[in-house]
Amino acid sequence: MSSSTQAAAQPSRVAVRAHQIRSRPNFNSSTEFVTFTANKDNVGVKFVIHKEFACHYSKVLKTAFASSFIEGESQTYTFPDYGEEVLRLLVGWIYSTNLVMPEWDNIFFEDTNTDYLTQLWVLADQLKIPQLQNCVVRKLKDITDSSGRIPTHCLDYVYQNTGVDSKLRTWYMHRCAKIMRPYFWSSQNFPPTMLQEVVAYLAERKPEFQRPLFSDDDLTRYEVPEVEQ
Repeated sequence: MSSSTQAAAQPSRVAVRAHQIRSRPNFNSSTEFVTFTANKDNVGVKFVIHKEFACHYSKVLKTAFASSFIEGESQTYTFPDYGEEVLRLLVGWIYSTNLVMPEWDNIFFEDTNTDYLTQLWVLADQLKIPQLQNCVVRKLKDITDSSGRIPTHCLDYVYQNTGVDSKLRTWYMHRCAKIMRPYFWSSQNFPPTMLQEVVAYLAERKPEFQRPLFSDDDLTRYEVPEVEQ
């Protein structure tokens, strides 16, 4: 099969996403609700959400709410490691498939937003929602492109909560390798594992091989494969 034939046989990214938009939930079960509880630091903040929407994007949630365990009996899913703002972003995305972040012209709030987004990516990984993971990476790139800064305060969390094949970890590593100044590279600013990965990444692109650093303009490199639920 020729490359052109193969390309024709595979659905385009636009076609795949168009199919996903058409297959969004449409309030067929508008009277069935479940509860998400954000319980980091025992805050116990509750979000009531349509069950159809909660289960549509996540097989993890669908299985939990249909089970004989406490989630199925109570129709409540508790998130002990996540706070109110991260759950608010999750619920907003489930209903709209968009991430709307507060637009504050302030470094502190920018860091807060990137912190919430990074946690949201890890949560989406746990819930098996690749569409949300990919939306988070696009939003992180928008924020860092706009500010010209790297949210290094998130790196320890990323490396503690993701595996070696994590697309989020790869994006952070490539982004830092691309724009960080030499004086900033030290073990005080970066997880040791990340420094090792950066060295390996740069070694693969030695000048004599004329292989430039990856640009993260093409975010498909950092996307998680999206499979219809």
